[in-house]
Amino acid sequence: MDLVVAASLRVLDLLPPHKLPDVAAAALQAGFDSPSLRLLAGLLPVESWRSRELFDGALQELNLASVSKVEAARTYAKAVSIQIVAAELSPREGARRLWDASVQVKDDGFHELDPFVYAASKIDSRPAEANSFEREIIEEARRWVQR
Repeated sequence: MDLVVAASLRVLDLLPPHKLPDVAAAALQAGFDSPSLRLLAGLLPVESWRSRELFDGALQELNLASVSKVEAARTYAKAVSIQIVAAELSPREGARRLWDASVQVKDDGFHELDPFVYAASKIDSRPAEANSFEREIIEEARRWVQR
């Protein structure tokens, strides 16, 4: 997982602590480096209680900590959209993930992910239209990729 996307998921409180050491290891391999990132990558499962603190410290050390929830949702939406368009993630699952992200923004004025939210909320209850909803999700994902 890309460190910037992981930082966005952390801001949105959608990144489970047990995944943080793997995120840190991948970030080190990608060329990021900080003392907290190194400690996090080597964290033992019994030390998982330290993972959020170390991840937050690494984000501060790498100047990635000051992202708003809206910006975090936008970053995540673009990453998920890339996966949808590349067929690495189903439109249905991608829309559900972005629905979760939209809820975590906790801003009544944030509507940028509404097309995904609407499709995710209707796709199961209207099975005859599932293909249409999936096409709409893919089209919206393409718009996000081009942003």
